[in-house]
Amino acid sequence: MKKLTIVLLFLVCPFLIGTAPAQQILNFSFPTPSLKESGSFMSLYLPPGYDEESDQAYPLIIYLHGSHPNDNLFISNVVEPAINELIMFSGLQPVIIAMPRLQNTSNTENYDNHHMYVNSEYYGGFEDVITHDLMGFLRDLESMNIKDKISFSRESTAIIGFSMGGGGAARVALKNPDLFGAFGSHSGDLSYEESKVELWLHDLTTTYCDGACDFDFSDWQVVQFMGISAALNDLDNGAIQFILDEQGNLRREILEVWQKRADPAILISENELFTEEQNSFHMYIEVNSTDVFGLTPLNRVFAGNDPNAATEHTLQGNGVDEEWYTYHETPGMSHRLTTDRAKKGLAWIIPKLSTTTSVHDFTDKINYRVYPNPTARANKINVTFDRIEDNSDLKLDIIDMGSGKKVHTYPIGSTGEGQTAITVDVADIPPGVYSFETRSDSWRAVRKVIITK
Repeated sequence: MKKLTIVLLFLVCPFLIGTAPAQQILNFSFPTPSLKESGSFMSLYLPPGYDEESDQAYPLIIYLHGSHPNDNLFISNVVEPAINELIMFSGLQPVIIAMPRLQNTSNTENYDNHHMYVNSEYYGGFEDVITHDLMGFLRDLESMNIKDKISFSRESTAIIGFSMGGGGAARVALKNPDLFGAFGSHSGDLSYEESKVELWLHDLTTTYCDGACDFDFSDWQVVQFMGISAALNDLDNGAIQFILDEQGNLRREILEVWQKRADPAILISENELFTEEQNSFHMYIEVNSTDVFGLTPLNRVFAGNDPNAATEHTLQGNGVDEEWYTYHETPGMSHRLTTDRAKKGLAWIIPKLSTTTSVHDFTDKINYRVYPNPTARANKINVTFDRIEDNSDLKLDIIDMGSGKKVHTYPIGSTGEGQTAITVDVADIPPGVYSFETRSDSWRAVRKVIITK
């Protein structure tokens, strides 16, 4: 009877049980100067137990949607239950997930939203909107103390995506090794190896190219490849350079542009990645075994599972050791991200991310000054700040606020008694707006600096 009484007490009086705060999805609008649009939206997942007053800093995952206009809402509905289950029942460390809605609305032609997450003349800066606009917004986001609760180190930051977002996640990460330490691709376009692109285009040429091509621009396949062509090629006097010529032949000069700008294996080679730990990535690659959109062969090439593929388009051909990646084919032909698929990708990537304590903003507390500012054509800048107890292993990062990329890192080490004064040579830094950020493991101080010449 006593046992029954206890059970009833817990059922009727749940307030007696200590519970951590539940997970939250917050919605924000954020400015997008990199795009032709004036702004965009983001859903931000905060994990169970999120405490804005604690010293815990969370890893960050940016999750990219595909080209369909409703994909952002779909991603949110899939990712939230997947991550909740992993955190609450599988013991994975909690993370913060940003899910931006990045749709093209500026062009009158309906070439869908195949901006491919690259910077292009036609669509705008869809890479910069992630690395600069979105990341900058999160760094300054005071709501729920988010700016201090995210660990922005590359070891703590990953980018994942589905469909167009899968290929986009790979490209954005590989072009920005100072920002990301891992990426995941679900059903992404991960190779532009010539024979596989021709196979990818086969249905299009068979349907519309009996002699001269006569494309139906209401067909989703035509829209898809027209959109990709618009994103990956420069315009020709305002016109899109399509991947096929008028007889349906592959335009190899255009394909070479696609490969140089967007083929992940070529990006690894061109940027000399995987030569040291600081420019290597953990990579989760997954696709359906017979993807209905024809993406399975492209993934097999990149992952090295196609014995006939040209080695320059494979991870192994670029010297990438198997410890850095995993490849999975999910049975079926669906082109749809399920909760189970998302959960497996997150379960592989999250343990690869580092967790740190929260980094507090001490800009005013330590009288952090950077001068002259603007530099008024001075080649040297002075950085001064008061001594603080945690003064070991200090460094100064200079970040281009236009691109979001780190320009220089100056090691400071430990400081002595009294005020610290550093002179920084900026003679080789182009004019622009920069963030001068001095940091330790537990605090940072930041000033915006305008460099003029």
